[in-house]
Amino acid sequence: MADSSRREFLGTLAGTAGVAWFTSQCPAIAQAAATAREVDSLSHLDADLAAAIDAIGDRILPSDEDAPGARAAGAIWFIDAAMGGFMGGAIGALRGAQADADRLAADRFATARFADLDTSQQDELMPTIADAPYFGTVHLLVVAGTLTMPSQGGNRDGVGWDLIGFDHRHGWQPPFGYYDRDANGDPSP
Repeated sequence: MADSSRREFLGTLAGTAGVAWFTSQCPAIAQAAATAREVDSLSHLDADLAAAIDAIGDRILPSDEDAPGARAAGAIWFIDAAMGGFMGGAIGALRGAQADADRLAADRFATARFADLDTSQQDELMPTIADAPYFGTVHLLVVAGTLTMPSQGGNRDGVGWDLIGFDHRHGWQPPFGYYDRDANGDPSP
């Protein structure tokens, strides 16, 4: 019984700590969103770093004839704002991505910058880049920048939401789904 109580206590403590951490980050996320909306140029990424991360992001979520990708969604603007706020510690991962991508471009294609390669050459290098330890951070930022609220800098004109079929509305009317059937007095299966 004592072990069970200790486990329950530790589980509750961990959950509470997680909620507290997330809640403490909300102002930083809101500030990054406000900054992303206000800038006309990048504030926290230099031009070369932004070009490399934008090119990598465009290979992670590429645009095609059917759907826009990370570049069309403006993910780099979200990433720039995040580097000045709650994800500022991840700038090293972005610089590592740029250095490795540019080194690979120079070794394989004698081009100094990954961003200057055509998409087929970039695609050829992406498996090596995807194996690097920093890639998870870059991938997270690209996806977040593509699918975030447009007010947070990325997902321009809601193109990221269109990509996943999300219908953003201010309000929703019940029933929301099958699980609300009983609560709405509808006994049908």
